[in-house]
Amino acid sequence: MTSIKIKNFGPIIEGYTENDGFINIDKVMIFIGGQGSGKSTVVKLISTLLWLEKGLFKETILIKDITENDAFQNIWCEYQSIQNYFKENSFIEYKGKFLYFKYDSGKITLKLIEDSSYSLPKITYIPAERNFLSVLEDLENVKGLPKSLQWTLDEYIRACRSQKAPIPIGINDISFEYDKEKKETFIKGNNFETLKLSEASSGIQSVVPMINVMYYLEFFINNKKINSIENLSFLERERYERLEEKLLLKEKKNSRDVLFEILKSKVLPQHLFTIVEEIEQNLFPESQREILINAFIRVNNKVDNHLILTTHSPYIIAYTTLAMKAFKVKSITDDESILKKVDNVIPLISTIDSNQAGVYQIDDKGKIVSIISKKGLILDNNYLNNSLEKTNELFDELFDLEELCK
Repeated sequence: MTSIKIKNFGPIIEGYTENDGFINIDKVMIFIGGQGSGKSTVVKLISTLLWLEKGLFKETILIKDITENDAFQNIWCEYQSIQNYFKENSFIEYKGKFLYFKYDSGKITLKLIEDSSYSLPKITYIPAERNFLSVLEDLENVKGLPKSLQWTLDEYIRACRSQKAPIPIGINDISFEYDKEKKETFIKGNNFETLKLSEASSGIQSVVPMINVMYYLEFFINNKKINSIENLSFLERERYERLEEKLLLKEKKNSRDVLFEILKSKVLPQHLFTIVEEIEQNLFPESQREILINAFIRVNNKVDNHLILTTHSPYIIAYTTLAMKAFKVKSITDDESILKKVDNVIPLISTIDSNQAGVYQIDDKGKIVSIISKKGLILDNNYLNNSLEKTNELFDELFDLEELCK
């Protein structure tokens, strides 16, 4: 299990308080907390270390590129704008399948691990600022964006260019379309014929880049013609040939077909690792549900897919609890009539195993706490539910005062 430990980094002070401080990077992870509590800090650090692990594995990054001249802080963390989060006593420890990394008060320890279970991920980081991309009129000539947002824009452009047909965005009957000649983005449906994306509601503007990129990357991973050895770059082809020679010597007992599959897992992305900030951004509760279900279906499409979310929405937490409960019911029955009824509540293909999920809240003192109960459901006593309860208490107080006035 890949895991990470963080202390005294940005707003994260104490860090996680269980499991010797290590947060397991589960198939599905959700972080909640107040503004500036550190949700994005954690997921940005995870994404950075995933990128480094992948780069080291592909040999596009060398160990010295990370350890020398404060490169980890000033180059790699700068990509996610967290380079100024370091303190004198900052501590980061990452245990991956290929990379062991520790940053302890400025000193870096880095080791590569020969673990045959490591396969290349396609890592996607979709920031909260994504709705900005929807109002751009000339996508392909935009320059000067923050690096993480520029990456999202680049993937968004690739997704637009590869589009063969309108893409349903998961809200009502609305679909997204890209005019390759005019290089303009449109939406259709919901009682209108065609509308520029820049003229659409803020919720739709937030959803389109996210869904379009996720749709494209899933297509990329599963398309054997695109995600193929034949489409490797010159440098990747050289690495492929070196690996082929090594495997032919090491794996003499295996057939060429088996060797080819092993090679593919070493040079081609095999699964998706998707990180989305504020997945609920600008969306009505019912739309939040549809978008979340869509994301859960995608993460369930492959065993090794991962999904990490940050959220301020109690609805996202409620719908996740629903998906976990549905998985529990699904796992204890073979009765088709019951399974059909469960599917009517929430699609069976979107249910989430709580044993493969982590839901955490971060307080204003930088402490991270798991809010999944021993029964495998999200605790009612969490910040988002407590905020709603506090509002209800204030309403009751006003109601009592109103009664005194009569």
